[in-house]
Amino acid sequence: MWSWKSLHLCKSWHIATKTGTYGITDKDKKLYPLYLKGIYQRVLICNKSHHYSTLSNWTSIKHWVLQGSVLGPMIFLLYINSLPHFVNNKSTPILFADDTSILFTHTDTTEFNSNTHTVFKTINPWLKNNYLSLNLKKITHCIYFKTRNNPPIDMKIGYNNKLIPGAPSTKFLGLTICSVLSWRMHIAHLTTKLSNAYYAFRSIKSLMSHKTLLLIYHSLFHTVMSYRIILWGNSCHSLHIFRIQKRVIRIIRGCGNRECCRILFKKLKVLPLMSQHILPLLYICSLQQRSVFYNFRNL
Repeated sequence: MWSWKSLHLCKSWHIATKTGTYGITDKDKKLYPLYLKGIYQRVLICNKSHHYSTLSNWTSIKHWVLQGSVLGPMIFLLYINSLPHFVNNKSTPILFADDTSILFTHTDTTEFNSNTHTVFKTINPWLKNNYLSLNLKKITHCIYFKTRNNPPIDMKIGYNNKLIPGAPSTKFLGLTICSVLSWRMHIAHLTTKLSNAYYAFRSIKSLMSHKTLLLIYHSLFHTVMSYRIILWGNSCHSLHIFRIQKRVIRIIRGCGNRECCRILFKKLKVLPLMSQHILPLLYICSLQQRSVFYNFRNL
């Protein structure tokens, strides 16, 4: 499996032809081109040491989308969503906001290498026709997923005579995924963030009540710990996270380092790490049971 990310817009928006493809017609269709017209810009250069400034003339902007605007994300999605139609069945494109990933999988290494080059040759003309370019400085996550027993594959994929560098891991939707499909690197990154939160609890414990500390726990610690815990919660490396969680719980209750946390979790009505991992699994199982029971009743 190979993942390619960071596709960014750099030139003109041919948005008028794109909107009709998605059923946007009449007044709504005219809105987007009008939004992109009549914009001017000039540059102010200040020299503080010599106490003077230089101002350029007003110039019309032909290729732009205002950052932070309401229509900006919508225009970008309209523009980029046609990409999967140009990628053949040798890959699986995944689009999320302004990040694009293309996944490859094959049992034969030769075919795997051939598929990546074929799809990349298909993407390059699409980029040129849509006035897009790849920001090679941000594409640092060309990653080949494999097991520890698989031999290494010599992957050389490039764009405009420049090779895309490989990486041992990639960050995808907030998860750090390494090439050997282990959660060790993700949990290590998570441990650093939660350790900082633990230090914050130590700093404010004498200034806050138990109720306030519990509120801060749910907003600062629990939200970070529980994100996608259904995927990595059963990893052997998750013990490091559980230890930090117990330290924070002891701080909230004002207990010593040797205090048993089982009763503390019950008093605070907080789920331990493993219980937090099991909870979404039980919820999914209950949904499956309801679905099976509903289908059985309709027989």
